[in-house]
Amino acid sequence: METVVATMRGLHENSQKECLKNSVLLLGVTAAVFGVLQQQAERPGVEIPTTGKSEA
Repeated sequence: METVVATMRGLHENSQKECLKNSVLLLGVTAAVFGVLQQQAERPGVEIPTTGKSEA
């Protein structure tokens, strides 16, 4: 029984580490995409494509 408890505890700790790693990775990707969009917005004459319909 102690082995089962130790194994479950180990799996739980590993899943927490994986979750944290994935969260940090997602945050990094989000920051990178935001940085690219911000650079495009600062350049005159460069339009950022959108999926919404234009009212023009």
